[in-house]
Amino acid sequence: MEIADLKPLIEKQGEAFEAFKKANDENLKKRDVVIEEKISRIEGDLDAAVEAKAALERQIAAEKKEREELELRLSKLGTKGTGDDKFDVELKSFNDALKASAKDRQVAYEPVDADGYRAYKSAFRNFMSKDARLLTADEVKTLSVGSDPDGGYLVTPDTGGRIVTKVYETSEMRQIASVQSISSDKLEGIEDLGEAGAGG
Repeated sequence: MEIADLKPLIEKQGEAFEAFKKANDENLKKRDVVIEEKISRIEGDLDAAVEAKAALERQIAAEKKEREELELRLSKLGTKGTGDDKFDVELKSFNDALKASAKDRQVAYEPVDADGYRAYKSAFRNFMSKDARLLTADEVKTLSVGSDPDGGYLVTPDTGGRIVTKVYETSEMRQIASVQSISSDKLEGIEDLGEAGAGG
């Protein structure tokens, strides 16, 4: 083979190499675009996860601060025993109990304000110390806020606390029994409904 014959082959090889290089560069660019899209999606997901984590940490910090403030207020109540803080806690507990009662009875819930709670406490105290027939019409109306159509009235949080303490002090079983938390709302046990057999 002569040099003149090699020249066209080398030129074709060079053209083929240039075509390959060009195709390879385009392919690499395409791959880069796909990879960049994937990377940008991953970075977006990471940014969203970091933001969600930061939001959760802010929420936890706010709840922790609120809990610490409430614990501080309650500890102050323990030393003072009186004050607006104690009243606020009682009012919130009473409204929570009203809300739960309304939910159980599937009726509308209307929270009681501070004046309404004071009136209810006074009327309830009179109801407990007097005959129910001696209550005034206003006291009966005030007690209707916490009344149950099936009978009875909602006790105030301080009265409820005293009842629990009294039950604990007077119940022999309650003093030796322990409280067990369970994961469901039902307590399941074994019950034998079979009748004893007899032979004759």
